[in-house]
Formats: sequence, C-alpha cells, structure tokens
Amino acid sequence: MLTHTLILGAKSDRLLEQPIALNSFVILVALCENCFFLVYQIGTDALREALRLGINIASYVAEYVPNCWVYSQTAVCFADQPLRTGDTAMQARRQIRTRLSLYDQLEALPEGLTGEILNGQIYTRPRPSLEHGYTETSLAGELVNPFQRGRGGPGGWLIVVEPELHFIRDTEVDVPDLAGWRREHLPKLPKAQHRAMVVPDWVCEILSPSTESKDRQVKMPIYAQYGVPHAWLIDPIAHTLEAYVLEAGAWVEIGRFAGAMRVLVPPFEAVAINLDDLWAPTE
Repeated sequence: MLTHTLILGAKSDRLLEQPIALNSFVILVALCENCFFLVYQIGTDALREALRLGINIASYVAEYVPNCWVYSQTAVCFADQPLRTGDTAMQARRQIRTRLSLYDQLEALPEGLTGEILNGQIYTRPRPSLEHGYTETSLAGELVNPFQRGRGGPGGWLIVVEPELHFIRDTEVDVPDLAGWRREHLPKLPKAQHRAMVVPDWVCEILSPSTESKDRQVKMPIYAQYGVPHAWLIDPIAHTLEAYVLEAGAWVEIGRFAGAMRVLVPPFEAVAINLDDLWAPTE
C-alpha cells in the first residue's frame, strides 16, 4: 500500500523510534529524553479519510500527544525516504522536498465527494439531492440533441456534465454542474483527459441551500474573471432560471424565468426550453 511520510515536528537531537497506533494512523514517535520527533506513515485510504473529515492532522495529533509542536506552517511535508533511527533533526529536515499541494489533496478525496480549488481554497460537496440531479439530467437532455447533435437545432456545441475546469492548471479548478463549448473554440474533447483547459462559452450552476452562497459569491466572480461569456443559475426548489451575459468583465442579468414558462435563453435561444420539464415531480 502506498504510504506518505509526513514530518510534523522536531525538538530532539537524535531519534529513537517507537511505533504506536492512533485511530487509522500509524505514528512513529521518536523519543529522546523529554523531546520528540513525529513522523506519520499514512496510507492513502487514511489520508483520504482525514481529508474527507476535514481533519487538520497536526491539530489532531497535538490533542492526543503531549508536547506536540508543528514543524512547518502547513504541518504537512513529504520526505523522500523513511527516516532512520539515529537520524538527527537536521538530517530529517534535509530530506523534506515537497508539500502536499492543493491539487494532491483534491485528487485524494474519496469517491462521492466533489472538490474544487477556488481562489486558493479547497471546497468540497457531497452527492447532490435527487431534485438537483433530476434538473441537471433534464437540462442536459434538453440541450444535447439540438445543440450538440444538431437534431432539431443548429448543433455546433459540446455539452459536458460536471467538467473539471482548469482556468489555471491544478491551481484554479472549478466544477460547474454543466458547461458548454462552441466547436469553433473546442472542436473535440481531449482524449483520456479529465482536465478541461479551454474556457467554456457557457456554464450552469444548479443551486442548493448548501452551495448557493458559494456559487453566487465565489464562483460567479471567478467565471467573470476568466472570461466565460454566459452563465445560468437554476434553482430546482424555487423553480427559477437566471441568465447572465458577461459585458466589460461584469455580469449583466438578461433574464429571470420561473415556473412552467417556455423560454428562449441565450446562448441557446435558437430552441425553446420548457422550464416545467426541468423540475422534479416530488411528493
């Protein structure tokens, strides 16, 4: 099993290793007189679980291990090779090469948890509600035939559900519920690649009580910053669709629709959408 060596803190001159167990982590506590050096050997599954639960590893250890202190500001560093009994703290420091990047943490998230890197901060969300999923699937169905396949519409688009948009590779990573590219900008999707590096021509966020503030206050400004021309915000509970166009770097609302209206909404105004078809039949 793949393991990561995490260097957390050092006050000792020389290291005497004493393995102990702490929940799902295996900790090597290096004791020397009243000082110690902490080294974590964390399996990939345990690391994912810690990230999923939002555990700050250093704080977690400090709560259970007396006199623990943090070696680095992030408290998470990698060593190129396992530390040896008798290594000095200085020798251990020289082994440290890289830190766990935000994108490393994103890729380590467990299945069922979607992660994004927005303005240098990781955001996660669990699987969406049934209403959310119904609206997402229904909207994709409304758009794919006329705008992607050219059946009953002009074609010329690629529509993707929950693409991983990299406005800056591995640094600014956004996952809208749907996105679309005009084929003159993206003729074909890159093969066997999960990163979308081309700015889309349209994004859609389906709002939920837990994500609405993030979608409006964090993600919409990011989409504007990187020049996405069109954005929709859909509320599957309130049964509303808001449409925006980017003008001079700012969003301008061009329509707000509700209920069972039949609407023509840019950039897909060539074919009418029956809003009532987007809302889940619920009890």
